[in-house]
Parts: sequence; C-alpha cells; structure tokens
Amino acid sequence: MSQEMSKEDLEYYDECQGSRTHPETTSKLLTKLFRARNIVSILDCGCGTGAYAIPLTKEGINVTAIDINNSVMNRAQEKANRQGIGIKFKNANMINYKPNKRVGAIISMYNTISVLTRDQFKKTLRNWHEILPPKGLLIFDVYNFDYMKRKYITTRYLTDAKQIGSKFYVVFHDDRLDEKEKIMRVKMEIFKQTKWTDLKKEIYQENLQIYSVNELEKILKEIGFKILEKHGGYSKKGFLPFKNEKSEFIVITAEKINQ
Repeated sequence: MSQEMSKEDLEYYDECQGSRTHPETTSKLLTKLFRARNIVSILDCGCGTGAYAIPLTKEGINVTAIDINNSVMNRAQEKANRQGIGIKFKNANMINYKPNKRVGAIISMYNTISVLTRDQFKKTLRNWHEILPPKGLLIFDVYNFDYMKRKYITTRYLTDAKQIGSKFYVVFHDDRLDEKEKIMRVKMEIFKQTKWTDLKKEIYQENLQIYSVNELEKILKEIGFKILEKHGGYSKKGFLPFKNEKSEFIVITAEKINQ
C-alpha cells in the first residue's frame, strides 16, 4: 500500500485487515512461538497501521516496525501513543532495510510481499537471510495461486459495504488473473459518500504477485530457508489448516538454514 490515505480511509483499512487476518488472535499465537524459541526481538516489515506490532509489543516482544507509507505509519504511531505503548515506527523499504539491533524473527503480514516483483521478493529474502541468525524465523503470507486458479471470479463483483464514522464505503472488484505470469491485476472501484450529494468514486489498481506452495518452497530453499509450517489463513480461533486448492492464503513459517 503506497498511496497516502485519509483518517476515515485508514480506519476502513484497519477494519478490513482485522476481519481478514484477526491480528489480536494471530499475535498471541506468534508470541507463543517466539517465546518457545527464546525470541525477544522481531522486525515487522510492511507494518501498516500497527495491527501486529502493537499487540506483539503488548505481549512483551520488542518490535522494530517499518513501512514506506507515511500515513499508515502516522496512524500506527498515534494508536501506539494513545495506548501508552513505547514503539517507534520507521519509514523504510523492506527490500534493503537492516535494523540496528539483532532480531530473531521477521514477519510480513497481510499480503505485503505480493506488491513486490518476483525479483524484488528474492532480493528481500536475501536481505532477510543476512539479518536473521541461524534458525531465525520468517513468517509471511501470500495469496495461493492454486486456489485462485479454481476460485477466481471473472466478473465485476461487490466486495464490501460499510460505514466508518460519517463516511459510507461501497467497494467493487474487477480483477484479472494472469495465469501465465502468476499476477492478479487488481482493480477496485471505491465509492465514498459523506452526504447525500457528496458521492466520490476512486479507482485503485495494483499488480499482486501470487504464488503456489511449490514455487515458494523452491524460492525459499534457493535463498536458504526451510519451511517449518504452512497454514491456509486466519480465524478468530487461530490459523486455518492449509488445503492446497481450497485455501485462499498461504501463511508460511520458515527457518533460516546454514548454507
């Protein structure tokens, strides 16, 4: 997410992420995993509005949080300050950012890495491999290509309609799946209205890279990571089991291996 956003748009983004990835529940599971491996410091890449950085910090994890979007970072900082949480959000690019202190894990959630080209993804993985200690953890999610091939909707469709504060949002998707390039060409029509006569339409377009499990395994092995677990998405109760052609998401937990 690179474009600057209004306060209401940021609240809408927060609500969308919360309903899709259940950060509070997921953060508790991640904390349990980190503690089992004696990991006390992590790097959150593409932290957005702090959906994971804030609850993980509450759980006692030392979080370095970065994003390239100033508006989402400002909202994250406001949320943290309002809750009395001592965390500093930094404007940085995950492709080449290196933290000043040692971290035992890196997370990149809510489909963040899909905005990278495949070459950028590999470059980012090499950077993360340099940052992490032996057996350091990498946790990220992407859309599942094998699911998209079967479930991809070929027509324009309504995805959301809700009110945030005084503003109403109605969102349509008109996406295109490029199976050859494994790219989802996203086109969103976002209708916003605060008064009966104040209707605005915005078009948001982005190319998202999508991956199969087999491709991820190959790329991660090439860079020096081993997949420990894979899940099929999120719920209020925890991670969903991965089912190859039935899971919309692939949530990867990988470990750095010595080469």
